[in-house]
Amino acid sequence: MSHLEGLNQEQLGAIEWFGKKGFTKKGIFIRCEKAEATKAALSKYGGKVPHLPGEDPSVKTEDGVQLELAVQLYVPELPENVQRLLPQELQDALILLFINTEDSPENGPMPVRIYHKDDISKLELADAKEDAHIESAIFKSYEVIDTYNDSGNDFLESMEEVDGLVVEELMHEIRSKRDTNCYFGGFPYFVQGEASPGEGWTLLLNLQDDSYFSYMFGDAGTAQIWVNDSDPTQFDLEWQCG
Repeated sequence: MSHLEGLNQEQLGAIEWFGKKGFTKKGIFIRCEKAEATKAALSKYGGKVPHLPGEDPSVKTEDGVQLELAVQLYVPELPENVQRLLPQELQDALILLFINTEDSPENGPMPVRIYHKDDISKLELADAKEDAHIESAIFKSYEVIDTYNDSGNDFLESMEEVDGLVVEELMHEIRSKRDTNCYFGGFPYFVQGEASPGEGWTLLLNLQDDSYFSYMFGDAGTAQIWVNDSDPTQFDLEWQCG
């Protein structure tokens, strides 16, 4: 079903306004199969942790808290429009991004492990941490869908041009029709105002609990993962509680 079906004239007018303002951008939405991985070279949420023989698969905080694999990206098998969000140095990579699900995840640099082509074939799989919060879900399909800048500073500065109540109801209706809230690229969906690591970062992934991604950031929150433009080994997590 098109996300525009069933909208009234006021809502369609708001959609047109978003387009004229440049507040519409394509996002690549993710659908998954809830299953455990049987190989390392794939993209998924949670689940088993790839590691080299003899390498400790667990990643811990300075206080010894074991982190959980949040997202695993096998770049060669991602859609081309997702690959373009990542620097050339990562085009052959398997990227593992970890968060602390025992306490609240920390905003800022994300613990990451990156494996390249020569090592990927050597990887083994270790079981996920006990009492894992993120259910294993393997990426299976992608759909390009419009996302909207309805929470960034540019939008907030232009709100007097549009009926705020119409926009609020419109965005709620559009998002409620989707079975997936997680997507690559597009506009970030902030729930408490704009939050990003600043200049020199590219938005990679927007996360929010849905039919496939089982972790909730706070109370109905959202999170964004950013990759550094000049240092492809640096990833940043920014999340907000709803």
